Amino acid sequence: MGFGFNAAPKSVFSDGGQGYTRRPSPAIHVNSKATLLYDGQCPLCSAYGRYVAAHRTGPIELLDARNQTEMARELCDKGFDINRGMVLLTPDGTFQGRRAIQAISPIISYRGPPGAVLQLFARIPGLATIMYPAIKWLRLISLRLLRRDPVIHF
Repeated sequence: MGFGFNAAPKSVFSDGGQGYTRRPSPAIHVNSKATLLYDGQCPLCSAYGRYVAAHRTGPIELLDARNQTEMARELCDKGFDINRGMVLLTPDGTFQGRRAIQAISPIISYRGPPGAVLQLFARIPGLATIMYPAIKWLRLISLRLLRRDPVIHF
């Protein structure tokens, strides 16, 4: 079927052990269309999605991966398992995990205390490298406490 990313992207960035074809540069430009696929049942992921929706300065579509099983399966076949982190699709490439958060930063207007933290996370690669595994762990714990399945099945 395809979701607009079947053609080989110009670059691929994944935190899922797939390697990187090059260092990330700002991936989204104000006029570029992007899609962020995230876990809608995760409180942390949902809060981030709401923040992006409220503070975006460019076009971005937010999709709950639990409702997009075909898309999640297709991405997994390309090396982007949504269970390892959110996935950002742009005309310039596909990004996962901390790289997705860094790549989306050009179209976010960071405001307030949450914005200050997200801005640091997006702009300091070392901080993102350290913090993203901790956030994934918090996602797992929060989903288990809420008695929700931490695995997105597709």
